[in-house]
Amino acid sequence: MELFIFILLLSLMSFSVAFLVYGFCLHFFGASGTKSKIAQWTLTPLVVILWNLLVITRNDISRAILGALPMVALAAFVIYYKVKHGHDDAPEPHEFIEKRTSAKSLKHKEKIRKREEAKRAQREKKK
Repeated sequence: MELFIFILLLSLMSFSVAFLVYGFCLHFFGASGTKSKIAQWTLTPLVVILWNLLVITRNDISRAILGALPMVALAAFVIYYKVKHGHDDAPEPHEFIEKRTSAKSLKHKEKIRKREEAKRAQREKKK
């Protein structure tokens, strides 16, 4: 069971390291271009593998600290983004579109209205 938990945490840590390295590659090398693509393809797996080896070869306490470090950094980035840039006040695209009622919808609403009037008239006759 301990091995399963260790492998699960190692995969979560690998994901967070990969996400951080990919973000730093985008920040330092840009989003497009040859250098950016090469940096993303080489640095991301290299850093993930080296960080995994670093965590695997450590003692108990330092293993936990080194394993938690990327996850804490990723959580800090997410919280920072939510606080600083998370609220988007721009209207949604569907808010710009005028709602048009179709002829079929108008006919249907008219039928429902007539049906309700007929029901009301029948209730009033019974009284």
